[in-house]
Amino acid sequence: MPFVSVVAVEVSDFTHIPEGFVTHTIPAGSYVKVTHIGPESKIGKTYDSIRDQGIDGARPFDFEYWGSIDTLEQEESAIDIYLPIEA
Repeated sequence: MPFVSVVAVEVSDFTHIPEGFVTHTIPAGSYVKVTHIGPESKIGKTYDSIRDQGIDGARPFDFEYWGSIDTLEQEESAIDIYLPIEA
């Protein structure tokens, strides 16, 4: 299955969408939150751990929350990964 990356910014409404941009709504539901600590370039190891623990399931997507793009490669960087779960 191909992987698609969507880079997004949280908004409160879709009133003023710049030309060339699209809207995307993350579905309501329950999510498991896993936090990757360390450089973003090493996030693959966190995803490997998620898979090895069997909590990734057959999810149709996941999403990450990056608090600050300026600190992504620092050792103390924290990236939250949200994985949808079935009720």
